[in-house]
Amino acid sequence: MAKKKLLFLFSDTGGGHRSSTEAVEEAINHLYPGQFTIDKVDFLKSHAPWPFNKLAKMYPTMVSYDSFFWQYGFKLFDYKHFYKRLIDFLWPYIKHAVSEIVSNYDYDLLVSFHPLINYPLTKFQPNLKYVVVITDLITANKSWYSGIPTLYLVPTLELKISGVNLGIDPKIITVTGLPISLRFKPKPKFQISNFKFQILLMGGGQGLGKLYNIAKSLNTANLPIKLIIVAGRNPKLELQLKALKWQIPVEIYGFTKEIPDLMQRSDILLTKAGPSTICEGLVTGLPIIIYDYLKGQETASVDYLVKNHAGLYCPTPKDIIHAIQSSQLNNLNTTSIATPNASMDIAKHLYKLVS
Repeated sequence: MAKKKLLFLFSDTGGGHRSSTEAVEEAINHLYPGQFTIDKVDFLKSHAPWPFNKLAKMYPTMVSYDSFFWQYGFKLFDYKHFYKRLIDFLWPYIKHAVSEIVSNYDYDLLVSFHPLINYPLTKFQPNLKYVVVITDLITANKSWYSGIPTLYLVPTLELKISGVNLGIDPKIITVTGLPISLRFKPKPKFQISNFKFQILLMGGGQGLGKLYNIAKSLNTANLPIKLIIVAGRNPKLELQLKALKWQIPVEIYGFTKEIPDLMQRSDILLTKAGPSTICEGLVTGLPIIIYDYLKGQETASVDYLVKNHAGLYCPTPKDIIHAIQSSQLNNLNTTSIATPNASMDIAKHLYKLVS
């Protein structure tokens, strides 16, 4: 039997698009070994004309916290017709790039893990068979829903409702959860004690946000803790952290693929509100403290965690220290909204579409 061929489109504008892509690839190879070949393409880097091919490098600056550009840019793209009109205006400039993506690869099914490619795919070939896997958690920019795919696979009921409210046929929107690696496994429920415990401190794939100041505060807080810090793709931050005079045990990493391991060794997850990191923590069963979020895109994710008693929002070092010292973390039920089978469910949907 000939292998089925999948084309996965993503972009490294943030770590979540790539990690979701890799998680679905992992699940497909686990469920259907030897039955698929998968091409993963960063469509902006590989095909987009300048300056769009530089967006991944520009992303850390664009999403710097409290950035005027990001907050109002997100709102602008969230107007119902803005993105389509922008693509229509740019079409003579970008049409060739979209043509390359659709025509230059051999595939049975195309799968999008990024909002910016969906309407261009539909505009270039209105009857194109493709699937959109949404990698935001609660709030998805309207550009996600701008195309006409065969199927939307969304992480939460909230995002299905958003799509239906925009006029999408509910029959083509399926709630699966957000795909994360099969390497993330539940660990025993943590109970704070007088013994030293480990905190995993993260700032997303780019090492963004208030991470350095939080690390400094925890270092001098006289708490029985060990810090495991992931600086991500931020070598400057990594060097700053290593230069601190540490009074507590610490492990410092740059970008690493060992997050499942680090979560298993940790007792608390302290992070900004990236969708993938949140879902990884939920599946692992770690008490989650959110210290920051992208305004607009991740605002509702914080509310979602708090409302479901799956996490705390602590925007200052003082709030974080108080949460660690109190019994609040023991009252969280992180697994109540976890979706550990999301990657496998998505893989099964893709298998059905090419069978």
